[in-house]
Amino acid sequence: MKSIIRLISFSLFLYSQILAAETLFSLTENRLLVPHIKYQGTDFRAEFKLINAGQIQLSAIAVNQHLSVYNSVVEVDEALNFTVNGINIGGALYDAKIEHFEDDVFNIAHVQASDLNVAGRGEMLQINKITELTREQIIAVRDTLNAHMEEKVELQIEYPIAIYTMRYQSVDPAGQSTPVSALLVLPIDAEKRFPLLAYQHQTLLERVEAPSQKPLDFAAIGFATGGYAVIASDYLGLGDSTLLHPYVHAQSLANSVIDGVRAARSFFVEQSYPESGQLFLAGYSEGGYATMAAHRMMQQNYPEEFTVTASAPMAGPYDLSDATLNFILKEEDHPNPYYVPYLILPYQQIYEFNAQTEPVFSADYPSTLAALYDGSFSSKQINDQLPSVEEYFDAAFLQAVLANQALWLHTALKANDVYRWNPTAPMYLLHCPDDNQVPFQNSQTAYEYFIGQGNQRVELIAIDSSELEQDDIHFSCAVPAIMRAKEKFDQLLSP
Repeated sequence: MKSIIRLISFSLFLYSQILAAETLFSLTENRLLVPHIKYQGTDFRAEFKLINAGQIQLSAIAVNQHLSVYNSVVEVDEALNFTVNGINIGGALYDAKIEHFEDDVFNIAHVQASDLNVAGRGEMLQINKITELTREQIIAVRDTLNAHMEEKVELQIEYPIAIYTMRYQSVDPAGQSTPVSALLVLPIDAEKRFPLLAYQHQTLLERVEAPSQKPLDFAAIGFATGGYAVIASDYLGLGDSTLLHPYVHAQSLANSVIDGVRAARSFFVEQSYPESGQLFLAGYSEGGYATMAAHRMMQQNYPEEFTVTASAPMAGPYDLSDATLNFILKEEDHPNPYYVPYLILPYQQIYEFNAQTEPVFSADYPSTLAALYDGSFSSKQINDQLPSVEEYFDAAFLQAVLANQALWLHTALKANDVYRWNPTAPMYLLHCPDDNQVPFQNSQTAYEYFIGQGNQRVELIAIDSSELEQDDIHFSCAVPAIMRAKEKFDQLLSP
């Protein structure tokens, strides 16, 4: 580990780089995994072994048979020197300039944190006012929602609200500019200053289910009528975005949240909207994961721009490489089998898994699987089409995963664990202990890690599910978890 620390604290670049698609670095194997590296017109896949704090050695190389999805190719010059951008080391991104030393050994000449500041990020592209709702109309909306929900919503209805849909500029997994859509819901009271709350939605598959497409979102309305200005990003690949949604990809989700907050704040300034300056983050399921990822990025990468008042990650898969993977691989059938390809397919694009010698999916299913995740199918429709894990994964790949030998996948999962840091703002981890889809162990692992860092501002809150609908605890736990998060946030509001 000391060699890794020395590696990333080595001399800084004297110039900045534009972020490219991530390159993986295995902390357990000390290997740099480069999916596309081009020399003299030929595209290769290469692995390098870290042999000391300042050198790497080429350990494997093969000719690529496919093009990079995000066109992120490392170019090698005639002197065998090259630059690798976006190296993911423990969740943080770095750029490294590599110079040939001798034979298959290369010197690490310079290292610096990747430049994430692509021009135009957070710019408001379009905003449309959908409607305003009086307190009486919000009560009617609440009653309509409750008529279709097992768990009744008890909203604290204090303010009328204005509902907007918006599009803003963010970046894709390769750092290229791309628009993202979102929902903005604002409480109305000219005499009051309101805190900003970024709410991150749960796992969705259909683009039309995203917050901007269904503006009567109970979480957004609930927080807004209770006194919070709410920005709810659709994320990449949902709402108006036509990309493949980068499911539980930490950098992409954090970028979408952060750029949404920037766009909302620019609108507040333009409209002289009374914002208090406080910033809260909350989300459930994938949104809980996105919340923790965004909080981490705000604290580590943009401490001068963002001061998080508190966050509430709820029921998220924060520990992908252990708790989540073990749950996926256990013998019983997963209650929602669509999760597994939903995770693998975007990782395949971002990290180029299909550059491996052995395929990830069975030859009978790749095109079928990809077509199911185009944003037009529901979870039930996808679940009904999926065979067992043993059928849709390539047998050799599945065996490698079970034996902990699928280096690229295990490294990608670990790179996207989002709990190995130390939040300085209060954080409330809310989760039902008997969650049937996202194991409670995710929250327990995160909490124990934070406490192990000496953190006394993180609280693990187990939600009692004894009175909830038992068929799907993960779903039914959302309402009480969100209401509890609001209670915790209310205690921190400025006078």
